[in-house]
Amino acid sequence: MRFALEPLKQVKTPALANLDPDVLFRLVEAERESGTLAGDISTSAVRYQASRTQSDKIERIDADGTITTGGFKNGHFTPDE
Repeated sequence: MRFALEPLKQVKTPALANLDPDVLFRLVEAERESGTLAGDISTSAVRYQASRTQSDKIERIDADGTITTGGFKNGHFTPDE
């Protein structure tokens, strides 16, 4: 498995002193539920997320939408058998 570095997106951010964490987390949750959050975070063909059904596992999501559950060992994703 190889990882590609992507350029960072420049994002306009509000002054930190005025940042309300509750508002921030509501916005992130709304984007996650709508499916737009993943696209904002990465444009990589392969994505990883915590498994919603197995708290100790990671899910690899391939470009075609295939989800494989597993974990990382020595820096490499290892699918469950």
